[in-house]
Amino acid sequence: MKLKTLIVLVLLIQSSLIMGQSLNSESSEEDRSSALAGFAIDSQITMFYYTDIGPATKFYGDIIGLEKTLDWSWVIFFQTGPSSFIGLVKEGEGAFHRVQPHNAVMLSLVTNDLDLWYARLKGKDDVTFLKPLGNSGPIRSFMVEDPGGYTVEFFQWLPSPE
Repeated sequence: MKLKTLIVLVLLIQSSLIMGQSLNSESSEEDRSSALAGFAIDSQITMFYYTDIGPATKFYGDIIGLEKTLDWSWVIFFQTGPSSFIGLVKEGEGAFHRVQPHNAVMLSLVTNDLDLWYARLKGKDDVTFLKPLGNSGPIRSFMVEDPGGYTVEFFQWLPSPE
């Protein structure tokens, strides 16, 4: 278990350096809440685990169109924002977790181009929609399922009713 933890730590540090992210933030104190003063988060990576990484790679790269920023065959990163990423991990050696029969994790992608994203994905035969485009509370959204059963939500904030 210690070896796996070390591998994950090294992977995160290397990916941070590969993607040009600094391990030390130059953010000012006023940019952070007082509870987190002195603590910086430079980047964010959400890891999803797959038995077969191929279909997920095609889904996030070819179908959704995210930019691949790292490919070590057993782990692949796609950029979702200026400093946020999704990591696809092949189950097995080096993987910290095992694939689960039901995934209780949802990737939420916030965009002001929701209609464009919906039209892009609606035209694809190999996209499974879990929720059609619609309003729900303070957001407008739709949801699709990736090849590993993870929910991917695209949403935009609605103006607050004032």
